[in-house]
Amino acid sequence: MNWIKENKFLTGFFATMAAGVGALGYLLFSAMGAADEAANLYATQAAELDRLQNLPLSPNKKNVDALVAQKKDAIDAIEAFQSMLAGKAFPIEPMTPEGFQDKLKATKTAVVEKAQGATKLPEKFFLGFDPYESRPPDNKDVAALLGHQLKAIEWLFGQLIDSRVTEVKTIKREPLPEESGKPGAAEKADKKGKAALLRTSTVEITMQCRQNALATFLNALVTPKAPQFYTVRTIRLKNENEKGPQRVDPNALVADPGAISPPPGTPPVSGAAATPATPQPVAKYIVGEEQLEVTLQIEIVDFAKPASAAAPSK
Repeated sequence: MNWIKENKFLTGFFATMAAGVGALGYLLFSAMGAADEAANLYATQAAELDRLQNLPLSPNKKNVDALVAQKKDAIDAIEAFQSMLAGKAFPIEPMTPEGFQDKLKATKTAVVEKAQGATKLPEKFFLGFDPYESRPPDNKDVAALLGHQLKAIEWLFGQLIDSRVTEVKTIKREPLPEESGKPGAAEKADKKGKAALLRTSTVEITMQCRQNALATFLNALVTPKAPQFYTVRTIRLKNENEKGPQRVDPNALVADPGAISPPPGTPPVSGAAATPATPQPVAKYIVGEEQLEVTLQIEIVDFAKPASAAAPSK
């Protein structure tokens, strides 16, 4: 008792510390209890949510009707998109083998006339249909498919000429499977018996042009106004100047104001010595004027019509 009276400060300090430790212990115990309770509640609710999400759909009429409506909306949206893609193509028109050969010759003549003075074409130029220069296709079905491909290639050359391509060096056309008697995309089906959704044919064009002409041509291919769906499969570029421009003294491009010759007919100044005219430097572009050699592999894509639209009406 005497120690407590003699050490009042320490006694008060220890008493306060004991009360604080007790209060902190109580708060810690309460927090741990609340945390355990919250964790148990979360686990319970998460398990219930997982159970509800994995419950089988109750087979009542309301749920079945909602499922059928959602399925129909999805099918309608897919078919509408497929119909839009199928419409972005030149139509396949009936054509006899002789009719295709006549159409090919007329198209060649029209393209050559349009290219005069604008784009140089290969010396032997038949738009990639060289085998049919001297013979018609085997049958009318092949002729109709070739006529469709001819329209697509003719449009490509029209864009090349309009883009001011300097020269078309070569054109290689991938033959259609039907030309060799193989089944085409319409006859092929996958393992589940579903018909192919699209058919493609490839055209490879090698040309020489400036950069802006190439950009104009590529933009024309992807514009929504294009009558046919095209994709650029590969593109190879080669600059005619493989080395960069040499360093030029910038002072050589600055004219000397005192060396400018007087206009023609101006009388000479009396007493002044004749000053020879100094040739004026001409500024030239050091990049951007060179030509590019470009090889493009372009795919002509035709999408199949939806099954509901392709099926004959009863």
